[in-house]
Amino acid sequence: MKQKLLLLTLLLVFRAAFPELKAQSLVIRHTDGTENAELLNTVQKVTFSVNELLLSFKTGTTDVYGLSTIQKLYFDNETSIDETAPASGSKLSIYPNPANSTITVLNIPKGTSTIFLYRSDGELLMQQTVSNDSETIDISSLQSGLYFLTTAGNSVKFIKL
Repeated sequence: MKQKLLLLTLLLVFRAAFPELKAQSLVIRHTDGTENAELLNTVQKVTFSVNELLLSFKTGTTDVYGLSTIQKLYFDNETSIDETAPASGSKLSIYPNPANSTITVLNIPKGTSTIFLYRSDGELLMQQTVSNDSETIDISSLQSGLYFLTTAGNSVKFIKL
């Protein structure tokens, strides 16, 4: 019970001390030195049960970690996703996200001829003609921030680092 309270207190103090921190993942370091990083946008709820840390995901699954096996919990602001294409027929997507210099847009609907890139305030920054279901776009000249890409009534957001 003391471990549970200590971990919860540490998480709350850390978050209060650094309110401007924009964490991307929760990292769980185990006593054997291994680490598990979970993207925060996939986590629905973090709870502590008797001697356990429970991570409930938006997919409906739950991971259980024994508190005695956890050495450290911390938030990491650098993250990435696997750079593999989603299955065909999936919704419009972008990878990598977040990105530094280029993004690849996947699953562009057939018959689409133009994709539009907007800043988070709605200003149109770019429009590009496309002819395939995927397209690579140079974003190196963009400032860091949140952006939206739309095409054929579909939209997706991404972060430029």
